[in-house]
Amino acid sequence: MKKEIKNLFKYFRKNKFSIFLIFILVLIYVASSVITPYLIGLSIDEIAAQIRDLSGNFNTIILMLSIISIFIVFGSIAQFIFNFLISFIIEKNLRDVRNDCFRKINYLPIKYLDSRTRGDILSLAINDTDNINLALVGFLKQFYEGILTIIFTIGFMFYINWILACVVLILSPLSFLISYKVSKNSNKFYKKQVETQAKLNGVIMEDFLNFEQIISLNYQDEKLKKFSHINKEFYKNGQKAQFISTFTNPSTRLINNFVYAIVGFVGAILCIFSSENNFVILGATSTIGVISTFLQYANQFAKPFNEMSSTISEIQQGYQSLKRINKLLFEDTENNKNIDKKFKKPLESIYFNNISFSYDSKKEVIKNFNLKINKGEKVAFVGETGSGKTTLINLLLRFYDVTKGEILFNEENINDFTKDSIRDLFGLVLQESWIFNGNILENIGFSRTNATKEEIIKCAISSNCHDFIMSLPDGYETVIDESTSLSEGQKQLLSIARAMLANKEIIVLDEATSNIDSLTEKKIVDAFDLLMRNKTSFIIAHRLSTIKKCDLIVVIKNGEVIEVGNHIELLNKKGEYFKLYNSQFNSLKEY
Repeated sequence: MKKEIKNLFKYFRKNKFSIFLIFILVLIYVASSVITPYLIGLSIDEIAAQIRDLSGNFNTIILMLSIISIFIVFGSIAQFIFNFLISFIIEKNLRDVRNDCFRKINYLPIKYLDSRTRGDILSLAINDTDNINLALVGFLKQFYEGILTIIFTIGFMFYINWILACVVLILSPLSFLISYKVSKNSNKFYKKQVETQAKLNGVIMEDFLNFEQIISLNYQDEKLKKFSHINKEFYKNGQKAQFISTFTNPSTRLINNFVYAIVGFVGAILCIFSSENNFVILGATSTIGVISTFLQYANQFAKPFNEMSSTISEIQQGYQSLKRINKLLFEDTENNKNIDKKFKKPLESIYFNNISFSYDSKKEVIKNFNLKINKGEKVAFVGETGSGKTTLINLLLRFYDVTKGEILFNEENINDFTKDSIRDLFGLVLQESWIFNGNILENIGFSRTNATKEEIIKCAISSNCHDFIMSLPDGYETVIDESTSLSEGQKQLLSIARAMLANKEIIVLDEATSNIDSLTEKKIVDAFDLLMRNKTSFIIAHRLSTIKKCDLIVVIKNGEVIEVGNHIELLNKKGEYFKLYNSQFNSLKEY
């Protein structure tokens, strides 16, 4: 626990002055709230004396009531300001926590993101920080205010009547013990509740992103069953946590009411002895005003325990969220430790030297793979789904690192260079097009922010998306996002234009023309032939007609190279490539 709390409070170090000001304001508020009952007790005794034998001083009563009013006003103002400051500081620092979470997510290895649902990651960045917010507002306020209230109240109680002070001091902590026992039992359910909430977010996110597929497959009932199952689990954990924690408030208030009654009873006995027999018990006197003061002090002394118990559920849930965020922030980023060497262009050769790779250390996806690629060559990876084609690209980009062997750029191991310098060599067009909220110019220019409008339009023309862009209401200024009514093919064309604009040394096309009609596909392939001249290119394609012009076609099966050659050579071999090609084209007469 110390580690998590320490890491959280490092965000608050820059607010030292504000925290000091909060401490002063809390001091003013607590002092006024503790002094006020004492002054009220004195006023009551003065009024009682005035009623009993006219020995009280009316002017003194007016003065005390005026002082009480001043203390109440100043205390209320101080309370308002410190509550505002606490909320402001917490929100400001949790904004920094969210920024750090988002920054961390952007630099985490792909392996981390692949092993978690989108909903879980979304929950980390949003829900968990909200839970911490509620916990901090409930806890930090009570920490300052509660500790000072306890200290001041104990001091005044012992100053006025040590016997009544002992009664309050001995009995009131029972409420804290009850809170501790209850929170200990409910903590495990709050942990499960936070974890289940992340699962629930994942299911909702998955359904939202794949809504059309779910509807088309009439899969709504099955998805509803899955959601209901996790929602039921979330309900059970939340119910248990809330049910157990609800014992805290009523049980602590029962103890406090019991203390309240005992204080009144003991105070009344002391008051009777003091007034009738003019006798002081062990140096402790009591009056009606003293009883009134102690009844208020009994409530004030128990107040921090009551308020803490009422927020115990938020604190526990916030702590579990803090553990999750802390775990995220301490995950290793994918940048190489102690490596700052950047790859120096140009790239002359790429060599897969006897590499093997496994995602789970159990089944090898790539096995003893060897391949040499020279600058400017176009290389196509073909094979059945799951054969390891995309995995090879992931290894090239260092989304994952090989488990055996090495990948050499210019005869140097890519692990010796920073990942960003390696990735800076690549321009990507993936099967899933990515569109963000912005206009067309921004979406294409994302790959090179200093590009001119003319350069962007030139790439749009080359990628065959200029015509449909000009048909949009505002042309290149049209604002689009993932929900925009662009076809998948149009989105893909924008992604291709973006890759063209990047003008990298290595081009990777992973099913880049899968969502484009045959006529457009031919134009795109012709455009790439021009733009990728003297560039090293990797193409993954199931439509084998798109790779005829490649210098090398590498046929992969179960993670191993089984054939290498160009289109004509592989057809003449009548091996695996011939079978794949023949499965798409019933006859090879045109060849």
